[in-house]
Amino acid sequence: MNRKLSMLLTATLGLSLAAFPVYAQGGPPPRPGNAPGHHPRMSMEKRFAKELNLTAAQQSKINPILKKQGEQMRAIHKNTKLTPEQKRAQSTKLFQSLPGKINKYLNKTQQAKLKQMIDRFKNFKGHGPGEWGHKPGTPPKHK
Repeated sequence: MNRKLSMLLTATLGLSLAAFPVYAQGGPPPRPGNAPGHHPRMSMEKRFAKELNLTAAQQSKINPILKKQGEQMRAIHKNTKLTPEQKRAQSTKLFQSLPGKINKYLNKTQQAKLKQMIDRFKNFKGHGPGEWGHKPGTPPKHK
């Protein structure tokens, strides 16, 4: 009996080690709800460059502003003295101040797109407990 168990464990370990390089080369599987090629943790600099179609000259002027903004945002979220509501309010205020800092580097089309981005952020409610269609601790309702 011990020999069978030993062979089974050896085979299982061998299969899992053989599958590891395949997974490691392919990267993690896509997360549900994400479009192919979309990474939710894209840096603010990359997201703005992509969404606003920034030139290299614009990026060289705007990226330092965005980096500073990101540092300020992280400081707000790491501040343990603030309530979640205070963090949200300060983050929103900081993000809404962004156009005043970078609009001078953008053309009219990019400014309009930035306004849309700010409005989308301002209207984002997030998904707190119970906002997915069911109450916490109860299974989701299936249609």
